[in-house]
Amino acid sequence: MTIDLTWATAEAIATGLDHARAGLDDSAGSAPSGVDAGDATALVTDLIARVSESAAGLSEGLAAASGKVRTSAASFLNVDLGVQQGFLTGEP
Repeated sequence: MTIDLTWATAEAIATGLDHARAGLDDSAGSAPSGVDAGDATALVTDLIARVSESAAGLSEGLAAASGKVRTSAASFLNVDLGVQQGFLTGEP
């Protein structure tokens, strides 16, 4: 499998990651503020807290990944442009 990396391809990947993060962040307020689970209330409350913490970490990871995709693509494409200019001008 090969991928022709263009800025549009990289931006599409980064945008997909951004949309996933936005969807996750939009659900942040949907956790219940209180739980009545009888004897298991403390356990359920702890589980909800852990899921919330994990979601926050995932959101941060998605933001970092989309930034890295953009940075890497810009770096790669700048090097490619430099090489192209070298061929066109005959300079290394």
